[in-house]
Amino acid sequence: MNAHPVIGLVCVLLALVQPIMAAFRPHPGDSGRKLFNWAHWGVGNGAHVFGMCAIFLAGNLPKANLSSTEWWSWVLVAYVVFHVITHLVFSLLWAKSERTQRVADQQMAEINGVKKIQNNNFGVDEKVDQEGGSMRKILFLVYFITAWVLVFVLAFAVFNATS
Repeated sequence: MNAHPVIGLVCVLLALVQPIMAAFRPHPGDSGRKLFNWAHWGVGNGAHVFGMCAIFLAGNLPKANLSSTEWWSWVLVAYVVFHVITHLVFSLLWAKSERTQRVADQQMAEINGVKKIQNNNFGVDEKVDQEGGSMRKILFLVYFITAWVLVFVLAFAVFNATS
């Protein structure tokens, strides 16, 4: 028996839990916020990993008819490598932005001689993009387009597979 349906179900359940978790997200500075951030990150990444496993396993299903198409699994491997690299770049950009923001907040507090100004808002314009924001938007666009190209390539493989 193929584990595709079970792994796919786990993926869907985790994906459904994500927005429910987000609805109960603690406010910044709340004692449970750090735990929430890690849990939200773990559930989201877990859903993605289970989804990719389900897609790999789908190729072995008789109705997918991909046993004669050898290149489809290499397309998936390339996508996984692309995803990991993209995820690492996003993480590095986020860490750099967090570090820069923390330093700026500390400097502002020292200048003003205060610890907090209205919920940690040090007069930063909300409409101004964080450092690296443009790079994150470009990277997201590239990732989004790549994911849709993957969908079309895999659909092509499934619909043009020979028995």
